[in-house]
Parts: sequence; C-alpha cells; structure tokens
Amino acid sequence: GAEDGLAALDALRRGRYDLVILDRSMPGMSGLDVLKKLRRDPALRGVKVLMCTGAGMLSDVEEALAAGAADYIVKPLDLSVLCEKVARHAAGAAPQPPPGGMISRLRRLLP
Repeated sequence: GAEDGLAALDALRRGRYDLVILDRSMPGMSGLDVLKKLRRDPALRGVKVLMCTGAGMLSDVEEALAAGAADYIVKPLDLSVLCEKVARHAAGAAPQPPPGGMISRLRRLLP
C-alpha cells in the first residue's frame, strides 16, 4: 500500500491496477482528491475505486460516489462486506447507482 495520496498516484501511474481501495483520510492528499485526479487522467480513468470512510457520514459516501468511486466501505471494516465488494467490482460489475435505494442500504451499514 501507499503511505500517502501522492505515493498512491505515483504507484497507480507506474503499475496496472484494476481495483484500488482509497481511504478518504490520507496524509498529504485525501483519498477523495486522489480519486478526482484519477478520473481526470485518461490513462487511469478506468481504475475502479472503493472509497473507505471512517466517519460514516452519508454526505461523505455521496460525495465519493459523485466523484467517481465505484463503491464505498465504512470503517470499522466488516471483512465479509469488504470481500463481497472487492469480488463484485473485480468481476466487472457496473457501479452502484447513487441515491435512491442506496440511502436505505447505507442506513443499514452505518453504525
């Protein structure tokens, strides 16, 4: 894993990744800022991102999905949820649609 947002971008530019988990709170550059840079870079635009948030705020999740995250994970991590989401997105499933049914799913996942 990368130690900060700038290192994450550097690693993504040097390697080939199909799926990345970004923490919303990262040193140097937030995971949300890294996500926004990925979506503006034609070479990295296709990388699927699972955004991880510890705040559990619905607005954080909505902002990540609007910025182009494929999905979200709320900390503390539930290993079964993490595995399910990684498997779903690594298999090429379409991103979850934002708001609507998502809000009721979020309310069940948030503490």
